[in-house]
Amino acid sequence: MVKKIIYSLIVVAVIAAIVLVLVNNKQKMQKQVQTKKMSEIPVSVYEAKQETIDRKLAQVGVVFVDREVAVVSEAPGLIKAVYCEVGDFVKTGQVIFKVDDELKLANLKIREADYENSKKTLDRFEALLKEGSATEAQVDGYRLALKSSEAQLTIARRQVEDTRIKAPFSGVITARNVNLGSNVNPGTVVANLVDVNSLRVRISLAETDIVHLKKGDKAVVTTDVFPDVTFAASIKSIGVKGDETHSFPIELIIQKNKNKLKAGMNVNVEFDQRIHRESVVIPRIALQESSTGVSVFVIENNKAKVKKVTKGLESGTKIEILSGLTVGEKVVIAGQVNLKDGSPVSVVK
Repeated sequence: MVKKIIYSLIVVAVIAAIVLVLVNNKQKMQKQVQTKKMSEIPVSVYEAKQETIDRKLAQVGVVFVDREVAVVSEAPGLIKAVYCEVGDFVKTGQVIFKVDDELKLANLKIREADYENSKKTLDRFEALLKEGSATEAQVDGYRLALKSSEAQLTIARRQVEDTRIKAPFSGVITARNVNLGSNVNPGTVVANLVDVNSLRVRISLAETDIVHLKKGDKAVVTTDVFPDVTFAASIKSIGVKGDETHSFPIELIIQKNKNKLKAGMNVNVEFDQRIHRESVVIPRIALQESSTGVSVFVIENNKAKVKKVTKGLESGTKIEILSGLTVGEKVVIAGQVNLKDGSPVSVVK
Protein backbone atom coordinates (compact mmCIF):
# COMPACT_ATOMS: atom_id res chain seq x y z
CA MET A 1 0.00 0.00 0.00
CA VAL A 2 2.82 2.30 0.96
CA LYS A 3 4.66 1.41 -2.24
CA LYS A 4 1.62 2.32 -4.33
CA ILE A 5 1.38 5.68 -2.63
CA ILE A 6 5.09 6.37 -3.20
CA TYR A 7 4.80 5.31 -6.84
CA SER A 8 1.80 7.59 -7.39
CA LEU A 9 3.66 10.52 -5.85
CA ILE A 10 6.66 9.91 -8.12
CA VAL A 11 4.42 9.83 -11.21
CA VAL A 12 2.73 13.05 -10.18
CA ALA A 13 6.09 14.72 -9.54
CA VAL A 14 7.39 13.64 -12.94
CA ILE A 15 4.28 14.94 -14.71
CA ALA A 16 4.50 18.23 -12.77
CA ALA A 17 8.14 18.60 -13.75
CA ILE A 18 7.33 17.97 -17.42
CA VAL A 19 4.51 20.51 -17.34
CA LEU A 20 6.77 23.05 -15.64
CA VAL A 21 9.46 22.58 -18.29
CA LEU A 22 6.93 22.93 -21.11
CA VAL A 23 5.43 26.07 -19.61
CA ASN A 24 8.88 27.57 -19.10
CA ASN A 25 9.91 26.78 -22.69
CA LYS A 26 6.71 28.32 -24.02
CA GLN A 27 7.34 31.53 -22.06
CA LYS A 28 10.89 31.70 -23.37
CA MET A 29 9.72 31.23 -26.97
CA GLN A 30 7.01 33.86 -26.55
CA LYS A 31 9.56 36.23 -25.10
CA GLN A 32 11.95 35.61 -28.01
CA VAL A 33 9.20 36.16 -30.56
CA GLN A 34 8.10 39.32 -28.76
CA THR A 35 11.71 40.59 -28.64
CA LYS A 36 12.12 39.89 -32.35
CA LYS A 37 8.88 41.68 -33.17
CA MET A 38 9.87 44.65 -31.04
CA SER A 39 13.17 44.99 -33.00
CA GLU A 40 11.39 45.06 -36.39
CA ILE A 41 10.33 48.51 -37.62
CA PRO A 42 6.81 48.64 -39.10
CA VAL A 43 6.71 50.20 -42.59
CA SER A 44 4.30 50.65 -45.47
CA VAL A 45 5.50 49.90 -48.97
CA TYR A 46 4.58 50.64 -52.58
CA GLU A 47 5.50 48.42 -55.48
CA ALA A 48 7.25 50.46 -58.17
CA LYS A 49 5.19 50.45 -61.35
CA GLN A 50 5.70 51.22 -64.99
CA GLU A 51 3.38 54.06 -65.95
CA THR A 52 2.98 57.02 -68.27
CA ILE A 53 3.69 60.28 -66.45
CA ASP A 54 2.82 63.71 -67.79
CA ARG A 55 3.66 67.09 -66.43
CA LYS A 56 1.49 70.13 -67.03
CA LEU A 57 3.05 73.24 -65.56
CA ALA A 58 0.91 76.37 -65.30
CA GLN A 59 1.18 79.62 -63.38
CA VAL A 60 -0.48 83.04 -63.18
CA GLY A 61 1.61 86.03 -64.24
CA VAL A 62 1.44 89.76 -64.89
CA VAL A 63 2.06 91.54 -68.19
CA PHE A 64 4.57 94.38 -68.27
CA VAL A 65 6.11 96.44 -71.05
CA ASP A 66 9.54 95.62 -72.37
CA ARG A 67 10.05 99.08 -73.88
CA GLU A 68 8.62 102.35 -72.57
CA VAL A 69 10.05 105.84 -72.97
CA ALA A 70 9.33 109.40 -71.95
CA VAL A 71 9.37 111.41 -75.19
CA VAL A 72 11.11 114.76 -74.63
CA SER A 73 11.44 117.96 -76.57
CA GLU A 74 14.88 118.91 -77.81
CA ALA A 75 13.86 122.41 -78.80
CA PRO A 76 12.65 125.37 -76.69
CA GLY A 77 9.49 127.24 -77.56
CA LEU A 78 5.71 127.02 -77.73
CA ILE A 79 3.82 123.94 -78.88
CA LYS A 80 2.28 125.02 -82.19
CA ALA A 81 0.67 121.70 -83.19
CA VAL A 82 -0.44 118.49 -81.49
CA TYR A 83 -0.81 115.38 -83.65
CA CYS A 84 -1.57 112.69 -81.03
CA GLU A 85 -3.97 111.75 -78.27
CA VAL A 86 -3.71 109.25 -75.43
CA GLY A 87 -4.38 105.78 -76.81
CA ASP A 88 -3.23 106.61 -80.35
CA PHE A 89 -0.97 104.16 -82.11
CA VAL A 90 1.95 105.96 -83.76
CA LYS A 91 4.69 104.72 -86.07
CA THR A 92 8.45 105.15 -85.86
CA GLY A 93 9.42 108.66 -86.98
CA GLN A 94 5.87 110.00 -86.96
CA VAL A 95 5.64 113.66 -85.89
CA ILE A 96 3.49 113.87 -82.75
CA PHE A 97 4.16 117.52 -81.72
CA LYS A 98 5.49 120.63 -83.43
CA VAL A 99 7.34 123.43 -81.62
CA ASP A 100 7.30 127.02 -82.94
CA ASP A 101 9.90 127.11 -85.71
CA GLU A 102 9.47 130.62 -87.18
CA LEU A 103 12.79 132.05 -85.96
CA LYS A 104 14.63 128.81 -86.63
CA LEU A 105 13.39 128.71 -90.23
CA ALA A 106 14.54 132.31 -90.67
CA ASN A 107 17.94 131.43 -89.26
CA LEU A 108 18.10 128.43 -91.59
CA LYS A 109 17.55 130.67 -94.62
CA ILE A 110 20.36 132.96 -93.43
CA ARG A 111 22.73 130.02 -93.00
CA GLU A 112 21.83 128.63 -96.41
CA ALA A 113 22.59 132.02 -98.00
CA ASP A 114 25.89 132.28 -96.08
CA TYR A 115 26.87 128.82 -97.26
CA GLU A 116 26.08 129.58 -100.90
CA ASN A 117 27.99 132.86 -100.68
CA SER A 118 31.03 131.18 -99.08
CA LYS A 119 30.98 128.48 -101.74
CA LYS A 120 30.87 131.02 -104.60
CA THR A 121 33.64 133.09 -103.03
CA LEU A 122 35.86 130.03 -102.67
CA ASP A 123 35.19 129.00 -106.30
CA ARG A 124 36.14 132.52 -107.50
CA PHE A 125 39.40 132.66 -105.53
CA GLU A 126 40.39 129.15 -106.60
CA ALA A 127 40.05 130.34 -110.20
CA LEU A 128 42.12 133.46 -109.40
CA LEU A 129 44.75 131.25 -107.76
CA LYS A 130 45.15 129.37 -111.04
CA GLU A 131 45.62 132.69 -112.84
CA GLY A 132 48.14 133.87 -110.27
CA SER A 133 45.87 136.69 -109.06
CA ALA A 134 45.28 135.21 -105.58
CA THR A 135 47.49 133.64 -102.95
CA GLU A 136 47.29 130.15 -101.40
CA ALA A 137 46.70 131.77 -98.02
CA GLN A 138 43.65 133.60 -99.31
CA VAL A 139 42.19 130.39 -100.75
CA ASP A 140 42.86 128.53 -97.50
CA GLY A 141 41.05 131.28 -95.61
CA TYR A 142 37.96 130.98 -97.84
CA ARG A 143 38.05 127.19 -97.56
CA LEU A 144 37.97 127.53 -93.78
CA ALA A 145 35.12 130.05 -94.07
CA LEU A 146 33.16 127.55 -96.19
CA LYS A 147 33.59 124.80 -93.60
CA SER A 148 32.40 127.17 -90.89
CA SER A 149 29.34 128.10 -92.99
CA GLU A 150 28.63 124.42 -93.61
CA ALA A 151 28.78 123.68 -89.87
CA GLN A 152 26.45 126.59 -89.11
CA LEU A 153 24.04 125.31 -91.78
CA THR A 154 24.06 121.83 -90.27
CA ILE A 155 23.22 123.30 -86.84
CA ALA A 156 20.41 125.40 -88.29
CA ARG A 157 18.91 122.41 -90.06
CA ARG A 158 19.10 120.34 -86.85
CA GLN A 159 17.41 123.13 -84.89
CA VAL A 160 14.53 123.15 -87.35
CA GLU A 161 14.36 119.34 -87.30
CA ASP A 162 14.23 119.37 -83.49
CA THR A 163 11.01 121.39 -83.60
CA ARG A 164 9.35 118.25 -85.01
CA ILE A 165 8.99 115.91 -82.02
CA LYS A 166 8.83 112.36 -83.39
CA ALA A 167 8.01 108.90 -82.03
CA PRO A 168 11.29 107.00 -81.50
CA PHE A 169 9.53 103.67 -82.17
CA SER A 170 6.08 102.37 -83.01
CA GLY A 171 3.76 102.17 -80.04
CA VAL A 172 0.83 103.61 -78.14
CA ILE A 173 0.71 107.03 -76.49
CA THR A 174 -0.06 106.35 -72.81
CA ALA A 175 0.26 109.93 -71.56
CA ARG A 176 0.27 113.42 -73.12
CA ASN A 177 1.80 116.08 -70.91
CA VAL A 178 1.50 119.22 -73.07
CA ASN A 179 -1.22 121.01 -74.96
CA LEU A 180 -1.38 123.50 -77.80
CA GLY A 181 0.43 126.64 -76.61
CA SER A 182 2.40 124.95 -73.84
CA ASN A 183 5.92 126.24 -73.35
CA VAL A 184 8.64 123.59 -73.51
CA ASN A 185 12.39 123.50 -73.02
CA PRO A 186 15.00 120.92 -74.01
CA GLY A 187 14.31 117.88 -71.83
CA THR A 188 10.62 118.64 -71.19
CA VAL A 189 8.64 115.37 -71.20
CA VAL A 190 5.82 115.80 -73.70
CA ALA A 191 4.43 112.25 -73.80
CA ASN A 192 4.92 108.62 -72.75
CA LEU A 193 5.19 105.94 -75.41
CA VAL A 194 4.81 102.17 -74.93
CA ASP A 195 5.78 99.49 -77.41
CA VAL A 196 2.71 97.25 -77.17
CA ASN A 197 4.27 94.65 -79.44
CA SER A 198 7.17 93.92 -77.10
CA LEU A 199 5.35 92.88 -73.94
CA ARG A 200 6.69 90.49 -71.35
CA VAL A 201 5.14 88.33 -68.65
CA ARG A 202 6.63 87.87 -65.20
CA ILE A 203 5.85 84.73 -63.14
CA SER A 204 7.36 82.93 -60.14
CA LEU A 205 7.95 79.18 -59.98
CA ALA A 206 9.12 76.84 -57.24
CA GLU A 207 12.63 75.43 -57.27
CA THR A 208 11.22 71.99 -58.10
CA ASP A 209 9.73 73.42 -61.30
CA ILE A 210 12.51 75.60 -62.70
CA VAL A 211 14.89 72.61 -62.95
CA HIS A 212 12.72 71.36 -65.81
CA LEU A 213 12.82 74.67 -67.72
CA LYS A 214 15.43 76.53 -69.73
CA LYS A 215 15.80 79.73 -71.69
CA GLY A 216 13.86 79.55 -74.97
CA ASP A 217 11.24 77.04 -73.78
CA LYS A 218 7.83 77.70 -75.31
CA ALA A 219 4.64 78.57 -73.45
CA VAL A 220 1.04 79.48 -74.19
CA VAL A 221 -0.44 82.61 -72.61
CA THR A 222 -4.17 83.11 -72.13
CA THR A 223 -6.34 85.63 -70.32
CA ASP A 224 -9.94 85.67 -69.12
CA VAL A 225 -10.35 89.01 -70.91
CA PHE A 226 -9.92 87.28 -74.29
CA PRO A 227 -10.96 83.67 -73.58
CA ASP A 228 -10.80 82.56 -77.21
CA VAL A 229 -7.36 84.03 -77.96
CA THR A 230 -3.98 82.42 -77.24
CA PHE A 231 -0.59 84.13 -77.31
CA ALA A 232 2.71 82.41 -78.00
CA ALA A 233 5.56 83.13 -75.60
CA SER A 234 9.05 81.93 -74.79
CA ILE A 235 11.29 82.12 -71.74
CA LYS A 236 13.61 85.15 -71.87
CA SER A 237 15.31 84.65 -68.50
CA ILE A 238 15.22 82.52 -65.35
CA GLY A 239 16.27 84.17 -62.10
CA VAL A 240 19.44 82.91 -60.45
CA LYS A 241 18.29 83.82 -56.94
CA GLY A 242 15.11 82.67 -55.19
CA ASP A 243 13.07 84.49 -52.57
CA GLU A 244 12.28 83.43 -49.01
CA THR A 245 9.67 80.95 -50.32
CA HIS A 246 12.24 79.34 -52.67
CA SER A 247 10.45 80.70 -55.72
CA PHE A 248 12.38 82.02 -58.72
CA PRO A 249 11.36 84.82 -61.12
CA ILE A 250 10.88 83.96 -64.78
CA GLU A 251 10.32 86.42 -67.62
CA LEU A 252 8.72 85.47 -70.93
CA ILE A 253 8.48 87.39 -74.20
CA ILE A 254 5.09 87.61 -75.92
CA GLN A 255 5.78 86.77 -79.56
CA LYS A 256 2.78 88.53 -81.15
CA ASN A 257 0.53 90.64 -78.98
CA LYS A 258 -2.15 91.16 -81.65
CA ASN A 259 -2.78 94.59 -80.04
CA LYS A 260 -4.84 93.01 -77.26
CA LEU A 261 -2.78 92.48 -74.09
CA LYS A 262 -1.97 95.51 -71.98
CA ALA A 263 0.55 96.12 -69.23
CA GLY A 264 -0.79 95.19 -65.81
CA MET A 265 -3.15 92.45 -67.05
CA ASN A 266 -3.20 89.09 -65.25
CA VAL A 267 -2.58 86.15 -67.57
CA ASN A 268 -2.30 82.37 -67.36
CA VAL A 269 0.98 80.84 -68.52
CA GLU A 270 1.06 77.17 -69.48
CA PHE A 271 4.25 75.46 -70.57
CA ASP A 272 4.37 72.71 -73.17
CA GLN A 273 3.12 69.45 -71.69
CA ARG A 274 5.77 66.78 -71.29
CA ILE A 275 4.87 63.10 -71.47
CA HIS A 276 7.20 60.23 -70.56
CA ARG A 277 5.85 56.80 -71.35
CA GLU A 278 6.77 53.46 -69.71
CA SER A 279 8.54 55.13 -66.83
CA VAL A 280 9.30 53.76 -63.37
CA VAL A 281 6.94 55.70 -61.11
CA ILE A 282 6.65 55.88 -57.32
CA PRO A 283 4.97 58.21 -54.79
CA ARG A 284 6.87 61.44 -54.13
CA ILE A 285 6.83 60.76 -50.35
CA ALA A 286 9.16 57.79 -50.81
CA LEU A 287 12.11 60.06 -51.62
CA GLN A 288 14.81 60.81 -49.07
CA GLU A 289 16.66 63.97 -50.09
CA SER A 290 19.86 65.22 -48.50
CA SER A 291 23.07 67.03 -49.37
CA THR A 292 24.50 63.74 -50.65
CA GLY A 293 21.71 63.13 -53.13
CA VAL A 294 18.34 61.45 -53.49
CA SER A 295 17.58 57.92 -52.27
CA VAL A 296 14.76 55.54 -51.35
CA PHE A 297 14.42 52.56 -48.99
CA VAL A 298 13.53 49.26 -50.63
CA ILE A 299 12.70 46.00 -48.84
CA GLU A 300 14.93 42.97 -49.46
CA ASN A 301 14.74 39.84 -47.24
CA ASN A 302 12.72 41.73 -44.62
CA LYS A 303 15.42 44.38 -44.31
CA ALA A 304 15.60 47.97 -45.46
CA LYS A 305 18.15 48.81 -48.13
CA VAL A 306 19.16 52.29 -49.27
CA LYS A 307 19.19 52.89 -53.01
CA LYS A 308 20.41 56.06 -54.74
CA VAL A 309 18.00 57.21 -57.46
CA THR A 310 17.71 59.93 -60.11
CA LYS A 311 14.49 61.95 -60.29
CA GLY A 312 12.56 62.73 -63.45
CA LEU A 313 9.22 64.41 -64.10
CA GLU A 314 6.77 65.06 -61.28
CA SER A 315 3.02 64.87 -61.65
CA GLY A 316 0.88 65.48 -58.60
CA THR A 317 1.95 63.08 -55.84
CA LYS A 318 3.95 60.84 -58.18
CA ILE A 319 7.47 61.12 -59.53
CA GLU A 320 9.41 59.45 -62.30
CA ILE A 321 12.63 57.60 -61.39
CA LEU A 322 15.15 57.70 -64.20
CA SER A 323 17.71 55.36 -62.65
CA GLY A 324 18.41 53.33 -59.51
CA LEU A 325 15.06 51.53 -59.28
CA THR A 326 13.31 48.79 -61.25
CA VAL A 327 9.68 47.86 -61.70
CA GLY A 328 8.38 45.58 -58.94
CA GLU A 329 10.73 46.69 -56.18
CA LYS A 330 8.97 47.43 -52.90
CA VAL A 331 9.65 51.02 -51.87
CA VAL A 332 9.03 52.27 -48.32
CA ILE A 333 6.47 55.09 -48.30
CA ALA A 334 5.82 55.30 -44.53
CA GLY A 335 8.07 54.64 -41.52
CA GLN A 336 11.31 55.82 -43.15
CA VAL A 337 12.12 58.21 -40.31
CA ASN A 338 13.38 55.35 -38.09
CA LEU A 339 15.12 53.38 -40.84
CA LYS A 340 18.73 52.99 -41.75
CA ASP A 341 20.49 50.71 -44.17
CA GLY A 342 20.01 47.11 -42.97
CA SER A 343 17.21 47.79 -40.45
CA PRO A 344 14.86 44.76 -39.96
CA VAL A 345 11.30 45.65 -40.93
CA SER A 346 7.80 44.32 -40.85
CA VAL A 347 5.46 45.34 -43.63
CA VAL A 348 2.05 46.54 -42.55
CA LYS A 349 -0.88 46.77 -44.90
